[in-house]
Amino acid sequence: MPLTFVLAAALASGPELPRVVVRADARDPGDAGFTGTVSVRGDAALDRPGARDDVVEALRGIPGLTVRDRRNYAQDVQLSSRGFGARSTFGVRGLKLYVNGVPATAADGQGQLSHALLDRATRIEVLRGPVAALYGNAAGAVVRIEVDPAAPSHRHGLRGASSADGWRLAASGAMHGPAHDALVAVSRFEQDGFRPHSAAQRDQLDAVASGRHGEIAWTTTLNLLDQPEADDPLGLTRAAFEADPDSTAAQAISFDTRKSVRQRQAGVAATRADAGGGLALGVHGGVRDVVQFLAVPRAVQATPTHAGGVIDLERGYGGLDARAWRAFTLGRHDAVATAGVHLERLEERRRGYENFAGDVLGVRGALRRDEDNATDARDLYARLDLALAPRWTALAGVRASRLSCDSDDKYLAAGNPDDSGRRRYTDTGAVAGFSYDAGPGARLHVAWGEGFESPTANELAYRSDGASGFNDALAPSRNRQLEIDFRARSERIRFAATAFRIETEDEIVIAANQGGRASFRNAGRTRRDGLEAELDAEIGPRTTLRAAASFIDATFEDGFSTPAGLVNPGNVLPGVPEREAWLDLRHRLRGELVVGVTAAHVGRVAVDDLNRDHAGSATTFDLHATKSWQRGATRFAASLRLANAADRRHAGSVIVNEANARYFEPAPGRRLLLGFEVWF
Repeated sequence: MPLTFVLAAALASGPELPRVVVRADARDPGDAGFTGTVSVRGDAALDRPGARDDVVEALRGIPGLTVRDRRNYAQDVQLSSRGFGARSTFGVRGLKLYVNGVPATAADGQGQLSHALLDRATRIEVLRGPVAALYGNAAGAVVRIEVDPAAPSHRHGLRGASSADGWRLAASGAMHGPAHDALVAVSRFEQDGFRPHSAAQRDQLDAVASGRHGEIAWTTTLNLLDQPEADDPLGLTRAAFEADPDSTAAQAISFDTRKSVRQRQAGVAATRADAGGGLALGVHGGVRDVVQFLAVPRAVQATPTHAGGVIDLERGYGGLDARAWRAFTLGRHDAVATAGVHLERLEERRRGYENFAGDVLGVRGALRRDEDNATDARDLYARLDLALAPRWTALAGVRASRLSCDSDDKYLAAGNPDDSGRRRYTDTGAVAGFSYDAGPGARLHVAWGEGFESPTANELAYRSDGASGFNDALAPSRNRQLEIDFRARSERIRFAATAFRIETEDEIVIAANQGGRASFRNAGRTRRDGLEAELDAEIGPRTTLRAAASFIDATFEDGFSTPAGLVNPGNVLPGVPEREAWLDLRHRLRGELVVGVTAAHVGRVAVDDLNRDHAGSATTFDLHATKSWQRGATRFAASLRLANAADRRHAGSVIVNEANARYFEPAPGRRLLLGFEVWF
């Protein structure tokens, strides 16, 4: 059993060396005696038309991972797993995200993937279930997007895509040497959007280098994102959505709702390893600046405690992860022990302004909020992997976390007292699991774990009772998970099925969400029971099939009151589809022509805790074709994709508990997308 691969692929919490993760073993973690549910997408899956142009498309078809198509670049991708993160109205919560080994989730648990550039990505891994608790706070699942600059490929290339409402162009170059490899990719994206007031522009750069210096393997990564402006068309009410799903809320026009983002981040990691063990160290840091104009009516901002309708947020973040592992013999059993420390800090300068000046709306007005926030995360973790018998392996792990949240209010005015506050959270998560080799290509594992999720800095900003002050009454949620996973593989087929139960106490829910100001509270218990399955098969010499399905029953076990009414026990968690299915069938014709169909089904989704309305279920089909050819050392490819070929109009996502009942974000109708690639 390749224990060093298990440790490299599943234990690390901080920046990792892509070369170690991808190349330490050719097999997937789920096939290596690993007691966690892992789905992997490599080059073949990512080369599906559209998958490298949008992280939403790249993450589709992974069971247990819900990715919603908002088509709103003023809001980050809506991502959740087994109900974790479903409450988020913006950004990603409840999941740990990594891009090129650098955390895309900040110390407070809030993350985003807008800076992920997929043109040279070599691998996407999604870890779900109890073992994710070893990643610490807010680890309902772990999503890693990896780039291996040493991967064999063409050195340089261009990739482009266009549709009726937008286009994207990317260029990349690579350099390979005897002791180092490097690549750089740049991209520009522009769209007018299929809804009025949904235009966006985004420029990105991704640079990765790796190599060896003596016994030390190292990697460096740099990500740049510049989104000067993305219009926000807002959600639609039920009546507006049914009347015209291509429409835009009137408030978006009158207040010119929009968002701009600039992000710069870098990471460095080094590893020294041999057959007996190793050491690894990673550091990362970055800044992210956001300015967002909201549709908050002037009258709402009249109260002295309101923070205004313009958000001006400067975030600086950084961290360190150090770990060591050693192989040894425990009795007559092979074992590997790992111990590490993870340190992370987030600093915020948060200001709020009125979104009007005189009679002019949608402009920056008077200051209404000015505060400095800081979040420190300190974690210690340890893990033991043990080979109990030729067919049995065991895992035991523990992670102790301490989180400190501080807010220093600098805006004091009549009727608006000092809202400074401090909150400390401590928790210890534990994981245990067994894996059994059931025969050639078959494996069964059982895992149990305890984890926790703290409120984010934004969720601590407002009290749930509407009064002024820091929300220091908000507690972290705690979860217990149990899963059973079976997977089998042959030369042509890989299959996996997982059953799980998750019980959560003090679930964090939205107390109120109005005028761009969301406050949060703790509810009681929730329970989530589910089944997941995925299939990857070669059903002929030229035909491949990938399929995935998820079923979940996610409910509130305890009732609780909200300003809108009483949430009854048995209500389903909002934002969590009751079922999802995905299928991608591709057939290679002669002459390097690949044709295929992709089908996706999403079950109905509750829009609020009261379950007063639902986004209906929807099934969509994409038809696609790709033609490739070679001219000397240059390779060309052209693709054609008819997305939503049946023109099924549906809600691509929902804005959970939106107080104005603008819950529905429509997905686009039928669209024709063209793409090309040139590699040399």
